Formats: sequence, C-alpha cells, structure tokens
Amino acid sequence: MAEYHVTCINKPHHQSKHEHITHIGNLAEKWRITREAAIRIIDSKEHRFYTIDRERRKCYIEVVREHGKDPFLRTQADGEWNDNLLAQTECDETCRIGVPGGGLASHEPKGPVDLRGGGRHG
Repeated sequence: MAEYHVTCINKPHHQSKHEHITHIGNLAEKWRITREAAIRIIDSKEHRFYTIDRERRKCYIEVVREHGKDPFLRTQADGEWNDNLLAQTECDETCRIGVPGGGLASHEPKGPVDLRGGGRHG
C-alpha cells in the first residue's frame, strides 16, 4: 500500500468553511485527484493519504460519513479528528489529475458519481 503526502486542496471558495473539498494533491509533485477518487481509494484500502501537522506527525485522511450528508474527507492523528486538511494551501493549475507514474489516474471517474454509496450512476 502506497502512502501519498497531501500538501494542497481545492474548494470552490478556498476560504469558506462550509464547502467540501473537491480535490486533494501535492504541489511539489504536481498531482491532484478528486474527492470522489480519494474516497474510493481510501475505502478500498488500496492507498493512504496524509498531511503533516505542526508537531511533524502524520495525519491520515479518512472518509467521514454522517447521516443525510455526502461523505467527506477529514484528517485524524492519534485517534483525534482535526482540521489539518483544511489548513493546506490551494492546489494550482500546475497540479495535473493523477500522481507521478499515473498510479492514481485510473481512479478518476468517467461519469457522474453517486457519493452516497461511492458508486457511479448514469
């Protein structure tokens, strides 16, 4: 299982605390993937994603499911939920979909995604 360091995110309005993350990525490695792809990868336990907090600890990105809401991504360190993922900088236009070597590019959705069950529809 590979682990990927996440250093950037995208949201429709980066400063908003009420909008979901749309992409996670890495500025230095110039990659990003959609939230939906990250959820599928995390759920499948194929790969892991993490951020580094101020204490230099790995904060693993997990999928949170709350009744009546779409699944979303959040970081956890030492069993405690935190907002480390939201603290990441904005991914820029140099971050291409997929990771170096194309390892995650195949996880990008080809059509609409039903986030309630993680499957595709349409």
